[in-house]
Amino acid sequence: MHPRETPDARLAEIAASQHRVAAWRHLRECGLGPAAIRHRVERGRLHLIHRGVYAVGHRDIGRTGSLMAAVLACGKRAVLSHITAAILWNLIRSSSAAIHVTVPRSKKPRLKGVTVHLTRQLPDADRAEVDGIPVTSVARTLLDLATILKPAQLIRAIERAERLRLFDMRAVEDLLGRCQGKRGVKALRTALAQVAVQAPDTRSPLEDDFVDFCRERHIEPPQLNVVIADFCVDAAWPNKNLVVELDGRTDHTGIHAFEDDRKRDAKLQVAGHRIIRVTRHRLAHEAEDLERDLRRLLDLAPAAVVAAGRAASAGRAAGTSSSRRAASSSRAAAPPERPSRRSGSPPPGPRRAA
Repeated sequence: MHPRETPDARLAEIAASQHRVAAWRHLRECGLGPAAIRHRVERGRLHLIHRGVYAVGHRDIGRTGSLMAAVLACGKRAVLSHITAAILWNLIRSSSAAIHVTVPRSKKPRLKGVTVHLTRQLPDADRAEVDGIPVTSVARTLLDLATILKPAQLIRAIERAERLRLFDMRAVEDLLGRCQGKRGVKALRTALAQVAVQAPDTRSPLEDDFVDFCRERHIEPPQLNVVIADFCVDAAWPNKNLVVELDGRTDHTGIHAFEDDRKRDAKLQVAGHRIIRVTRHRLAHEAEDLERDLRRLLDLAPAAVVAAGRAASAGRAAGTSSSRRAASSSRAAAPPERPSRRSGSPPPGPRRAA
């Protein structure tokens, strides 16, 4: 420590680099003993957040301070993980206030408002930092998400990582190779096989949901946020002259917005495009009706025909597999054949007595 640098100045420097929080070990490194720490707590210069973790200066440390405090409270090599890590990496859109931390140890620390996950190992390859906060790598975050998200949500997170240029297939393959048999491996491999060649450029949760809607119903995914007739539309199938506008309640309820939407619709129709407006309510509660409308507008086979075709294909595949298994079982159960006698050879005679 510099001769003129006081413990409080050093502590302020550490706290500034850690979102205004510090652990007990940091206080001791600054030269503060137990009595000095208690004195600062009593004077309101330190505020206890978790056992052994303090807010420096004032209690209001914000979301990032709370995340850093949770990691520090869980000990060395602890990292944010699961949903919390995914939000920090911007892989998912969520307003969840939950805090998830993964700890490489056998004993789980108990912290109020923090969900702690234990792991046998957390190598450096699975660790990273975002804004100075320890967090699982993108690959490890995706593996953790595979244990809790629906398939469509997991695919969306992978595509978003790809779009943000955070996705590293070599890192993912290395992780999967090290984690054979671990929960989430199979789900992540399945999702990787279904990821679109070009990740959709979604800009809102409603666009995310519409892409999932099309994917789940085997409808060709639309182009998103493309320019049609000098207007940037939410979604479109240009080759079918079909435009979809996704109407969120907050974006299209004002007087001016309402009028502008109608003008856009008229201009697009004049240019030869059909427009269908999709609200969150219809996407959630009138999905079957919406699917029928889209299939008709896109000249696609009805959903029932598509489902029947998929079922028939699955049935043929299952039947072929069953037939192969039955044939294999029959061969295994049949007694071994005796070697045939050559033509013209005499039948075996009685054995001679010894």
